[in-house]
Amino acid sequence: MSEVRPMTQDEIPQIAELYRVVDDSDWRIPPSEVAGFFQRILVEDPWADAEIPTLVHVEDSGEITGFIGSHVRRMHFDDTTIRLASGGPLISHQIGRAHV
Repeated sequence: MSEVRPMTQDEIPQIAELYRVVDDSDWRIPPSEVAGFFQRILVEDPWADAEIPTLVHVEDSGEITGFIGSHVRRMHFDDTTIRLASGGPLISHQIGRAHV
């Protein structure tokens, strides 16, 4: 059975490849640099928070077919420090579409 679970750092190359295949916009980032981009924004960001992780959808085969990034920020609300997560990018491989 497929599952949605927190992403692990070693899955960054799969996420980068999925993004490259699914997103056909003109990003102007060379394909060889996409994994490094996701490493920086999802793992190395100083505000990354393991309690509010990026999530991946994983098939029984181990293939990642979707993910949503988690970008956590801390702020103050009245006298309380809170965490806010902004989602994105959100990428999903189309069901029934042949893999490129």
